[in-house]
Order: sequence, then structure tokens, then C-alpha cells
Amino acid sequence: MAELGKLDTPLYGITEAARYIDMPVSTLHYWVRGERNSRPVIKLPDEAPMLSFMNLVEVYMLYGIRRQYKIPLPAVRKTINYLSRSFGSKHPLAEESLQTDGIDLFIERAGQLINLVQSGQLAMRAILETHLRRIEYERHGVAIRLYPFTRIHGSDDPKIIVIDPTISFGKPIVKGTGILTSILAERYKAGEEILDLVEDYGLKQGQVEEAIRYEITPLAA
Repeated sequence: MAELGKLDTPLYGITEAARYIDMPVSTLHYWVRGERNSRPVIKLPDEAPMLSFMNLVEVYMLYGIRRQYKIPLPAVRKTINYLSRSFGSKHPLAEESLQTDGIDLFIERAGQLINLVQSGQLAMRAILETHLRRIEYERHGVAIRLYPFTRIHGSDDPKIIVIDPTISFGKPIVKGTGILTSILAERYKAGEEILDLVEDYGLKQGQVEEAIRYEITPLAA
């Protein structure tokens, strides 16, 4: 089981977190820092200029919804606040409770704020559920691992790459190992062959290819 304290430990700079989620740095900066009289959408731990793992999961969920429906930030903020009050949680989008009544609650609140039609609500449910399947929870219902998309946003990609705040300082690794995806990608970009990396690290070819894809190939829409 993950140490709950590590889940809220500042681990990721804004640029680094944006790269892991494959989203614009400027968007994430606005979400977590705000501007002038605009409050942040995501609250960072202890006002630190870095994101925790829980923040990363929140951003991952929100970006999946925002990029599809362009929900206005005031609506996002109001919906998160409503979910926080309903579940008594600082991070409602990063907890397993969202999979039960939380999904309906989120769709209901978002629907009121952006006037989604019924078909749109069903589509949003599908997006939420696809994203939730890539989060692993511990027995208290708190997110402890994130399997980021590696091929297409919102698809059921194979869960080969994982972000675990208790391993390798929360950087993306090949599942079941401590091998950083960034190391594999850097060696590949330096001209090394995939089969050489397979032999050096004792991995399967598909694992190496997925790590490289994740690090150097922008995700499809």
C-alpha cells in the first residue's frame, strides 16, 4: 500500500507534469497558479510551486474532460467545489468514490453549468470511465498509481507505463520495474537500437517501444 503522505508530497514541476499528461504548459500553469484575481483550479500542497501525485491525477482527469467539452473554468471550479463538499475530500477527482455516485454527480453539475444534451452526458460518462480505468486505488479508495495514455487520448492503451509516487520519485517507469521511460528514450535518441535496450534492461520489446512512444511521440487527439 502506498504511504499516504507521499501522495500529497510536491514532486512535479509544472513543465514536467504537463509533459506527463501531454497537455500545454500554459494551461496547467493557469490551472495551478491562477492569474490576478482568478483563483487556481487545482490547489497545490502548502502553496508549493510543484504538484503532488494527487494533483497530477486531478489534472489528468480534468484535462480529459476539458479537451473534449471545453468546459469553462468557472464551471470546472464550481463542480470541483461541489464534489468536495459532497465527498468531504480535498481531491474528489482522485478518489475511487467518483466511480459510484460521483460520476453522476459530476455530470449533473457540469450539465447544469454547460447545458449538455443527454447524448453529451453519455459521452462524458464514457470519457470519465475510460480515464478512471487507468487509475489504481488502494483499499481506502485513494489513487496510488496512474497509467498515462501512451497512444491516443481517451483510449484503452495497454498499461505498460506507470507513475507511482513511491518508486523513482514518481517519474514514469516501465510497470513492474524501476526503469525510467526517460532513460530508455534518451538512449534511443542517442542512436541505440531497441533490441540492445531490450537486452540491457531485461525487458520485452513491446515494453521498450511503449516507453519510447510515451516519451517522444505526441499523443493523437
